[in-house]
Amino acid sequence: MDFKALLADLHNGEIDSFQVTKDNYLDFYNIWRNYPYQNTVRGIADLDGVVTYVRELEN
Repeated sequence: MDFKALLADLHNGEIDSFQVTKDNYLDFYNIWRNYPYQNTVRGIADLDGVVTYVRELEN
């Protein structure tokens, strides 16, 4: 998965969400730790190690 592209698409409003599983979390984290817009994305934990990332709406 191209997490850099997914984060960019989420930030730009081109997608509403994407999911990261426990199997590919380390690949995601390597991109996430350098992502400059972390405060615009929220992760919602689900069962079995799945996290759904959504764009945080501004108030």
